[in-house]
Amino acid sequence: MQSSVDFAGSKHVLVITGEVEVGRTNETPTLGEAVPQGIVDDILLMDVQISVSGDVGADVLTWKEAAYTREVSPGQFRQVTVQGVVEVQTIDVERIVS
Repeated sequence: MQSSVDFAGSKHVLVITGEVEVGRTNETPTLGEAVPQGIVDDILLMDVQISVSGDVGADVLTWKEAAYTREVSPGQFRQVTVQGVVEVQTIDVERIVS
């Protein structure tokens, strides 16, 4: 997983991207904010969930992209912790100027 904040102009955007291994071709990973959030204000907690669509799908291990974007205040988050159907990972927020 990766996270970054884009400082283009005055808009600050947090972008979280990564790949999640799924076990069937009809499974899609999604990232969303965890509810409730933790007690540390500058660490954003995210949940990975797997949704199933269409037919049964084939039993094939494959990697699929999961992404999340939201506007933030400057310096609002220092880290992002991703949890859920994946191994818990905490990553630093990287500031990118574009």
